Amino acid sequence: MPKQGAGDAVRRIGDDAKRRLEVALRSGHMGTYSWDPVSGRGIYDEPLLELYGFAPGQFGGQLGELSKRVHPEDRDDLISAVQAAMSERESTFEREFRVVHPNGETRWLRGYGQFYRGDGEDRGSLVGVVVDVTPVRSAELAREAAQAAEAIAQRAAGLSQRRLELLARAAALLDSPLDVDATLQQVADLAIGDLADWCAVDLETEGRAARRVAVAHRDPAMVSMAHALHDRYPEPSDSPSRLAVLRTLQPLHVPSVTDAMLVSAARDPGHLDLLRTLDISSVILAPVQAGGRAFGLLSLVTTDGRRLGAEDVELAMELGRRAGAALEKVRLYAERDAVAHILQQSLLPPTLPEIPGMLLAAHYAPAVRGIDIGGDFYDIFQTSANRWWLVLGDVCGKGPPAASLTGVIRYTVRAFARDDEDPGQVLDRLSESLLGQEWDGRFATLVLAAVDIPPTGGSLTLRLATAGHPRPLHKALSGVRECGGAGMPVGLLPGIRVQTVRVELEKGETLVMYTDGATEARTAAGTLLGEDALMRMVAEAPADPADLVASVTGALRREAPEQRDDVALLVVAPQAAQ
Repeated sequence: MPKQGAGDAVRRIGDDAKRRLEVALRSGHMGTYSWDPVSGRGIYDEPLLELYGFAPGQFGGQLGELSKRVHPEDRDDLISAVQAAMSERESTFEREFRVVHPNGETRWLRGYGQFYRGDGEDRGSLVGVVVDVTPVRSAELAREAAQAAEAIAQRAAGLSQRRLELLARAAALLDSPLDVDATLQQVADLAIGDLADWCAVDLETEGRAARRVAVAHRDPAMVSMAHALHDRYPEPSDSPSRLAVLRTLQPLHVPSVTDAMLVSAARDPGHLDLLRTLDISSVILAPVQAGGRAFGLLSLVTTDGRRLGAEDVELAMELGRRAGAALEKVRLYAERDAVAHILQQSLLPPTLPEIPGMLLAAHYAPAVRGIDIGGDFYDIFQTSANRWWLVLGDVCGKGPPAASLTGVIRYTVRAFARDDEDPGQVLDRLSESLLGQEWDGRFATLVLAAVDIPPTGGSLTLRLATAGHPRPLHKALSGVRECGGAGMPVGLLPGIRVQTVRVELEKGETLVMYTDGATEARTAAGTLLGEDALMRMVAEAPADPADLVASVTGALRREAPEQRDDVALLVVAPQAAQ
């Protein structure tokens, strides 16, 4: 393969990574910046400018334009935090602040920054990321408001015991993430009994009629009748009373339902007969709301002469707020899951390259989807016509800080490998580079291999270095054994020296790199799987990398179903000569 082609491949990988990173930033409502305090010049990406409310082409390039968008009450504190990061006292800052868009909308942002000091006249630069946390703040404020309302209600002299019990049960909705329908069915179930005889919850759907997601009745046999009645006579989406509750977030209270009201509401004589049969006494419509937005309606109905009073209206409103906060939590969990998945994928190659003379397979499985971005990663890149590099690592911690360190490690290894053929020396230089930056004590373990592919095919020669990482498994013709040295993790202590060893992979042999999530998975008995069990799984698996990955991951699911950490595998084998 000519050298120019290799460079083009690397550039294409870099361009693709940038595009995936921009998609990830927008999906996660994030933006990045870099600012030189001496020249005043900065680099602000488009996702960041969108967070501040700038339309394309509207931003003039000056930091002062961003500062003017910061809420006046938050501006001085943010400036002080930035100045402290550039002083001798600190080098990092983290602040939550508000920005005001030109249309008057206020958004909550959280800024992270680190000042990298330069040498001599170069004072350095401030680099950071800004995240839109408005939905999270809205959910927190809704929860705080609900808790405050409960505290006030508890102190109120006329608060009845049944209200306290109902609010306590409703509070539990905020502590366990459920799916939307399950959450709203719990709301309906809570409302019947002491509060109402009937309860229905309708969820607004954009561009379509409202969806009835929950119905409860004191007599379970009446639930099917309620669904049939709603299917036959659905509430019109343009009903004035319905729209008023959704728009104003104020309840509709009908303390006494008259026959004239039933006549007015009925669609036809059959509908009127059904309504009269139900013997409706009182009605409350309350918004299911959070953060100033209505998600749907909570309908409470009493029968047989039982009346709903002003105290019941307050309780219905509080229940609607609790339901809205729980619903917002469900939505945030789903959004967080999607964002974490996109960001995680941006740290992994989108596909494995097809390399003549070498077979590759990889696997990545997070411990729990949607909780946070993991620290395991792998990478494959080329530095010359016949030399490819394989990287597999595990960064300490999870979340944005771990993702940031992962990105730095990936591209620093790529840069050092271009002018250094020894994997051990590349890891030594990487460690020193990380120690020269502030990562709050974070470090990483890695396996790095330089693979030389002979032009004629056949066996593969690997130069392998391990820094504090589980040693790779060599599935040789004579059996499975560990290879490589132990070494110290990178970024932990100064002056580490990582040993490079030579590994020959003959035809029919395979090298398996893995992270400790595989060996630390727990069996059904609660014990750690361990290295011996993993070596057995590799020994029993086929030599072909793709088949080996499928076999080992299947065995892990069967024998160690409790996965507490991320699992990554990177497998390489010689390709038979064509």
